[in-house]
Amino acid sequence: MNSRPLHLSVVIPARDRLDVLRRVLDGLCKQELAPEHFEVIVVDDGSSDGTMDHLREQAGKTPFTLISLQGGGEGAAAARNRALAASRGEIILFLDADTIPSPSLLRRHLELHSRARGAECHLGRIEMSAELMGPKQARWHELRLAAGDARTGEIDFRRYRTANSSMPRSALLEIHGFEERLPAAEDLELAYRLARRGMRFFYHSDTLAVHHHPLRLEEYLRKGALYGEAVARWHALQPEMGTELARRFGLYDAGLTPAERRRYRLKTLLVNGASVRPLTVLAGCSRRIGCAASQRLLRAIYGYHLRRSFYGSRLQPGV
Repeated sequence: MNSRPLHLSVVIPARDRLDVLRRVLDGLCKQELAPEHFEVIVVDDGSSDGTMDHLREQAGKTPFTLISLQGGGEGAAAARNRALAASRGEIILFLDADTIPSPSLLRRHLELHSRARGAECHLGRIEMSAELMGPKQARWHELRLAAGDARTGEIDFRRYRTANSSMPRSALLEIHGFEERLPAAEDLELAYRLARRGMRFFYHSDTLAVHHHPLRLEEYLRKGALYGEAVARWHALQPEMGTELARRFGLYDAGLTPAERRRYRLKTLLVNGASVRPLTVLAGCSRRIGCAASQRLLRAIYGYHLRRSFYGSRLQPGV
């Protein structure tokens, strides 16, 4: 056990989510952890909805120390790095501007780190907001780990995501934080570098936050394209990750097993440039009538947009 209580820095990148950010800050005001044991750092990453004005208005009104920083619209990775540089806590807890903490969340994360043996990352459960549950939500399957797929205990680094995760500040500083050249997937890339340095990852189903982010079908598919671009850049930066990235994101690589290559060919036969448009219309109709089977189709279409963007964004190694 540590001789003195650990201090926590809660890091939140925010861009045009003031409606939910208010609820996140309200949740932080209701924490079981005494406010002198944590600070909250919100980075406004180029919002146009009055986020920074609200943060300045809240300065001095919250029971905890609230620090607001102005970002330049460079993305979540740069915003988190900006907050990391300003943080003072031994432990960094990442939340998103649409991830509402349960009252025990901060206390649980500090308790976990007070018992840690070596460098550890702790991930809590994320539940989809009850207002957004159901087959009409395009993104429910993205949170399968968060919603309880994973058993409590040690997990593979490949299952890491930033929201509701905590780790030592020193470990983040040693690897210079997030890779800002990635427009997405920066969380998994960070976990890869941390794991190479010996960090262990643990999942806890009793450490809860609620995710409230309605996502239209068009936004969801654009996200697939964004991930394709990010993975292409990641592959260029770390070519040795080629086979690993192919497995994780449904791409082709010569290092895949014969069975994996067959699955890849089947996906490209089913969803391709000729079929994607009518399949997208079908998926949209299925969602409107509440057909849960549409989720499989949506995942397949998402994968098509990711692959298309990846192969159209291939960069030279080291870019």
